[in-house]
Amino acid sequence: MSDRLGYMIKSGAKIILLYCLTAFISCKREPVSDSVIPTLTLNSYQVLPYPTQNKDSIIILKFSYSDADGDIGYPDSDTLSGSDFNIDFFEIINGIPTPYIIPLGNNNTLNFSQRLPYLTPDGKDKSIKGEITFRIPAIPYLGYYPDTVEFKCQLFDRAGNASNQITTPRLRIKH
Repeated sequence: MSDRLGYMIKSGAKIILLYCLTAFISCKREPVSDSVIPTLTLNSYQVLPYPTQNKDSIIILKFSYSDADGDIGYPDSDTLSGSDFNIDFFEIINGIPTPYIIPLGNNNTLNFSQRLPYLTPDGKDKSIKGEITFRIPAIPYLGYYPDTVEFKCQLFDRAGNASNQITTPRLRIKH
């Protein structure tokens, strides 16, 4: 009886030791990325309808990002820097992604580029990762009703490094 009890105690101790070792390894902080060039991933996209009408209201794009040195976004005091998250809009015409030229006579294309807030963490470790969600109107410009669209998206850090470019799947929009 005592041999069996000793075996159970030893086996239990091994299981507890293995569990603690596994918990320690899984809790160990892994670096977000080794690269100072930001990375971008499209997590999801969705076209949402108006609740009471048979047409679409908004397009939601959700991204994950990471950057080893965390130089994402600009402080509010920086009024000279431009956008750091570019979202270029394309209508699909005859199967070809075509930029929409805003009819103001200056050849500007429609985009939804954004300026992100200062996201650099405090402390010694500056690596950062997170999620960003953008909401884009299904009618992107007054009087313009595209039926199929796609977006090309890219993140830039303060050093000017460009992330990989993401092209969304083609999205059908009801108007």
